[in-house]
Amino acid sequence: MAKKLSKEEKIEMILESLAAGQTRDELAEVLGYKNWRGIDVFMRREGYLLEDGNYVLPEQEGEYKPERFLPGPVRIVLNQLEKGNRDLSDIAVRAGFKTRRDLTNYMKSQGWLWCTDQNTYIKEGLVPQELAMDPNDEQPEELNMLDNEESLDLSLERFLPLLQFLEAHQEQLESMLQSADSNQIPKYNFHAGHNVTKSVFMSGNLDQLIRDFSTEMGVSQRVMFETALIQFMERYGYAKQVKVLLES
Repeated sequence: MAKKLSKEEKIEMILESLAAGQTRDELAEVLGYKNWRGIDVFMRREGYLLEDGNYVLPEQEGEYKPERFLPGPVRIVLNQLEKGNRDLSDIAVRAGFKTRRDLTNYMKSQGWLWCTDQNTYIKEGLVPQELAMDPNDEQPEELNMLDNEESLDLSLERFLPLLQFLEAHQEQLESMLQSADSNQIPKYNFHAGHNVTKSVFMSGNLDQLIRDFSTEMGVSQRVMFETALIQFMERYGYAKQVKVLLES
C-alpha cells in the first residue's frame, strides 16, 4: 500500500473488497498480512463477525462504534500477537507483567478472552464459549517447550551449590561408596616402608567381635585394622596425608 490506512479505512476497504468478490487471501496479500487469519483477527477485534463471506456487526441498538481507547498493556499484547509473537511469557514482560498468569488475569479484567481458534485475545462476547479458555491451560507446543526449559534452568540453579560440594569432595565420596557394602571391603597396598608389630589392648568383647567378623567375612584381622585406620584418618582430617601414603 502506498500509504498506511487508518483503522476505519482498513475496515471500509475490507468490507467493500469482500462485497466485490475478492477473497480474504487476496485481500490479506494487499494489506500485508501473512494470510486471511490476520484479517479475521483484525475484524473480530473490531466487533465484526463473518457471515455469508463478509463481515457484519452483531445486531445491536444504535450504530456500532469501534472502541476508541485501549489501555496500553492491552494494545501491546494485541500488537505482539498480530505480529506473530506467540511467546506469552515474552509478551507479558513487554506489557509490564511479571508472569503470563498476571497477563491473563489482566486481560480478563479488561474484557478480553483467549480464542483457541485464532490464538489471540478477542473482545468478550465475540468468542464462542467452546473456544474461550485460559491460554495458560493450553499452549502451543513451542510455548510449552519454552516453559519446560525455563523451569529446568530454575531447578538446576537450586542444585548448583550441592553439585559444587560433591565435586569438591569427589574422592572422599568415592571412598565411602566403595566401602559402603560390607561384602566389598577395600584393601590398601603400602609400597614403601617396612612392617612393624604393634600391640593393642582392648576389651575382650570387642576382641571376640573382631574375630567373629574376620571369620564370617573371610578377611584377615590385619586388613580389618588397616582399613579401619585408613578410613578413620581420612574422615578426621588426614585425608591428604593418607593419599600421599597410598600413592608413594
